[in-house]
Amino acid sequence: MPKTEYNATYFKVTHTIEENPPHPTIPYNYYDDTYGITILIRGEGTCSVEGNVYEIKDGDLMVLSPDEIRSFKFSNHGYHERLSVYFSDSVLLPLFEYDLPLMNVFRNRYLGLGNKYAFDEHETEQAMFILNQLKELVQKENNPINTARLHTLIFQLLFWIYDSRDLKKSHEMSTVNDSVIFDICCYIKNNLDKDLSYNTLQKTFLVSRYQLTEVFVRNMGMSLTEYIIRKRLNRAVFLIREGTGIEEAAYNAGFHTYSHFYKEFVKYYKKSPRAFFDNMNTK
Repeated sequence: MPKTEYNATYFKVTHTIEENPPHPTIPYNYYDDTYGITILIRGEGTCSVEGNVYEIKDGDLMVLSPDEIRSFKFSNHGYHERLSVYFSDSVLLPLFEYDLPLMNVFRNRYLGLGNKYAFDEHETEQAMFILNQLKELVQKENNPINTARLHTLIFQLLFWIYDSRDLKKSHEMSTVNDSVIFDICCYIKNNLDKDLSYNTLQKTFLVSRYQLTEVFVRNMGMSLTEYIIRKRLNRAVFLIREGTGIEEAAYNAGFHTYSHFYKEFVKYYKKSPRAFFDNMNTK
């Protein structure tokens, strides 16, 4: 599976080609305080975002925020090629003083809605120019000049997405395989500090255990328990970045004990909370 990466301080670009099946999914556990843009250059599959399932094909682009739990699944036939850009808020620091609302495509919408854009319907020539330049530069040596060029292309891509936002058609927004799963995801997001046991969700939504297990996994790409833990970890990380103490953030995010929070944090982030945030602060 040919795969090339370009790593800079505040962003990473990957270009992946899979000529033969099976086509592995993009790991849904990639998280480093980043926003993500994935372009499916060739191929087909689905992207599940917060319970909404998007059909994606050649030229489709997915815009994803750190808060959104997502899972890509590609069909097991044919040639697949994709480009992904991961970046943090710091990428836009030079533009903050001008109050440019480029981050609105990530922030000013409901989680799991409005993630999909289609290159073939919004100024194709400009989009393809950006895409081809990104593909070319990601193959080159990691040096300050190429980093600056990639940084500029990320800006251009964000401007293209922002300008295309008003042109999106209603059918592009998303399709929900099971609306109750979407409702459950919304409920979880708004009640992370409350009881989210299977029994509670069954009584709240009048659903069966089957819907909370097999159906949930089919839509989300992970179990309900794992989804809730992921959301609570994301919430804790956000609170800590905003200045809340680590233990207080853990409890406010819904973890009943610090030891449980610590165990899940290390399992997911591969380092202790202290080490994780010390590393973030040094970037």
